[in-house]
Amino acid sequence: MRTQLKTGDVRRAIDASRSLCARVRALEARHFGFAVLRDLARHRWRELRAEERVEMAQLAHGLLNEVAMGGGEPEPYVIKSKTATLMAEVVRQEGAGMWNQLVPDLVNMTLSDEPQRAELGVNVIRFVAEDVAVYNDDLIGGRMRELLGALSSTVGTILPAIYSLMEKHYLKATSTQDGRIAKQHSAAVSAALGAAAVYSEWAPLAPIMRSGLIEACGMLLVRTRVFKTFFSSRRETKRR
Repeated sequence: MRTQLKTGDVRRAIDASRSLCARVRALEARHFGFAVLRDLARHRWRELRAEERVEMAQLAHGLLNEVAMGGGEPEPYVIKSKTATLMAEVVRQEGAGMWNQLVPDLVNMTLSDEPQRAELGVNVIRFVAEDVAVYNDDLIGGRMRELLGALSSTVGTILPAIYSLMEKHYLKATSTQDGRIAKQHSAAVSAALGAAAVYSEWAPLAPIMRSGLIEACGMLLVRTRVFKTFFSSRRETKRR
């Protein structure tokens, strides 16, 4: 079925996958739907007309916000990751204009008091930077320069938001007695650490130092056992 969706009519495949992503569906069906949408965005974007690309971007953004809301229950990590990856792929395909348009919303998500919303926002930030600035073998010429330029121009906005998430949700994770809530805030902090690590691989040093992220990461490394695991495993493979 996945092969049929990936190679058949792209518009019908998008509609079918959108239905599979609904929260009422089983986890396996949702995972499948998100995976197909990401494959379609990555490999068949140029088959879509301009208005259809806009609709696809709106679909990815709508799914991002839907998963961020959570419906009262935390979403499984695999769904959160697939949702953020889909949004990042749409940015990667559509280019700098889409990134610049999306940044205010991503920053707003990252600054949210809700851990799941913050986690999703900062994961999109991470995955876009990872795809464009680090794992960019298939991006060439002007498109890469435009995307890198857009990322570089927003570093001063993005890094303080990552720091704010890290500070806010670390305090919330360590001040609650509810283990379930602490886990949600810890997941947001871990996502922020992942984004900070990716930005540290290519962003200029000066804004990184001004953001306070170096001091924040040092504090987490010294004080918090759970985040020591993150640092010790940082060199493991890219997500997906």
